[in-house]
Amino acid sequence: MPKQRALTAPAPLPQIDSALAATLFGSVPQTMNAAGNYKLMGIVAANNDADSIAIVSVDDKPARALRMGVEVQSGVRIKEIHASYIVLCVGSDERRIALPEAGLHVAPLVH
Repeated sequence: MPKQRALTAPAPLPQIDSALAATLFGSVPQTMNAAGNYKLMGIVAANNDADSIAIVSVDDKPARALRMGVEVQSGVRIKEIHASYIVLCVGSDERRIALPEAGLHVAPLVH
């Protein structure tokens, strides 16, 4: 009779590293200042909105790769990520930030 052996659970699926996605559009700063000049540099669109990533720069600083719900800076978070724009919540106000027309950077996220 063959010897029995214990089975192990499969490894969990890897998570998307949003900091790694930022390297497509520039380096990732450790902190962002509070002035609020927002530029949408690119979008990595996924079938599931929660998996999409927005590449955002504040005050001409290097861009950061951020997911929906994450703070861009203190008091400012990404509410929605669409194929060509994002919606930021700034306090109780919403602000739509679109990709620049000339350099439309939309990349599908492949699962």
